[in-house]
Amino acid sequence: MKINIVQIDKGNADYIFDIKIDDYKYRVTFTDEYYKKLTSEKISPEELVRKSFEFLLEREGPESILSEFDLPTIQKYFSEYEAKISKF
Repeated sequence: MKINIVQIDKGNADYIFDIKIDDYKYRVTFTDEYYKKLTSEKISPEELVRKSFEFLLEREGPESILSEFDLPTIQKYFSEYEAKISKF
């Protein structure tokens, strides 16, 4: 399953990405503060998005992922998300 990620212009969030997996499209937003909290800037924002989608796809199919969400939303559904992503 190929994950295509494109960063788009900033809106109300610091980062906005469009993601496409097969026939499914998603939009993900997050703040610079959240990015730094999770990654300590050791990986790029795009890589954070990729790893986050890989995390989600290990747990559910692409049809079950919300089409638009703020990255911290993942933590609400999967309590291990931030701990796992922070290890990269």
